[in-house]
Amino acid sequence: MYDPPVDLSFKDLTTLTDATAEVPRCGVRILTTTSDGKYRSRAVRLNNNNISNLTGLGFLLGHFLSQPSLLGWLDLSFNKLEHIDSVFCDMPELRILYLHGNCISNLNEVDKLRQLQYLHTITLHGNKVESTNGYRAHVIAVLPALKHMDFSGVSKDERELANIKFKGGLEEPHGVVSAIEGDKGGGGEQQGGVSDDQAVQRRLRAQDYWDLCMSRSTRPQRSRLLGLCLHAAASLWYDKEKRKDHGYFPRR
Repeated sequence: MYDPPVDLSFKDLTTLTDATAEVPRCGVRILTTTSDGKYRSRAVRLNNNNISNLTGLGFLLGHFLSQPSLLGWLDLSFNKLEHIDSVFCDMPELRILYLHGNCISNLNEVDKLRQLQYLHTITLHGNKVESTNGYRAHVIAVLPALKHMDFSGVSKDERELANIKFKGGLEEPHGVVSAIEGDKGGGGEQQGGVSDDQAVQRRLRAQDYWDLCMSRSTRPQRSRLLGLCLHAAASLWYDKEKRKDHGYFPRR
């Protein structure tokens, strides 16, 4: 079992060089050190500071950790980062990276993380990039080992659709499936276990699958996508009927 994280959160840090003078926060579990005074941890928390760039990150990890190349978890959430630094590529064992609550606005910044083959968890919500069209699918396509994004699991269907969209060079599909859209209530209210947001997501998912199905040139790809489209449409129909049963909108 590894030691707890080296906790340098809430230290009002503006640069990483300032952090070397800090004493890590103590938790329930005690950090152990080697003979040269370095921690045996594989995780570092630098969240909730005022860090705007990652200059000196390698030095900081070497200062605190006995084996900085084995860093597996890094929390940089709630800072002022505008870019994803290529320094992450010097962390081949990185598995969890928290970047939510920063100022990242360019979706292509995520491409710098492509070579992190063990990165299975990332957070980017609370950045401007979150509002970019195709945001989630792009991140999933770029990071092949990703299992959780923004504290939400990555499904097999999401992975397949993201790979087809971006690795196949397709543009982001637009529109919704009018044939199965039906009527909607308002206010994000949830009835019968189905919210407005969930219904919208399923309409868009069905439309995406259909658009991609029509753009594929090979029969196996068409067959697979058509199956996904029909599954999404059936789920939407089932939800619509469920909402009717709960009086969400009247039967016609």
